[in-house]
Amino acid sequence: MKHALTTHFNTPSHACIVTLLLATLGFLSPASRGALLTTTIILFVLLSFVAGGSAVALWGVMER
Repeated sequence: MKHALTTHFNTPSHACIVTLLLATLGFLSPASRGALLTTTIILFVLLSFVAGGSAVALWGVMER
């Protein structure tokens, strides 16, 4: 039962935090929700590549 409770309350991803930060600073208008969603998806994909690259680099360092 504990596993079922923890899977629904995960912390937000970095892409959501960055998108909300940009919207708060006025770079994205909250009125255009399509732009917010598009920015969130694009940031998620870009940050996934960064996370994958850093994981591979760290793995390479650990393998030496």
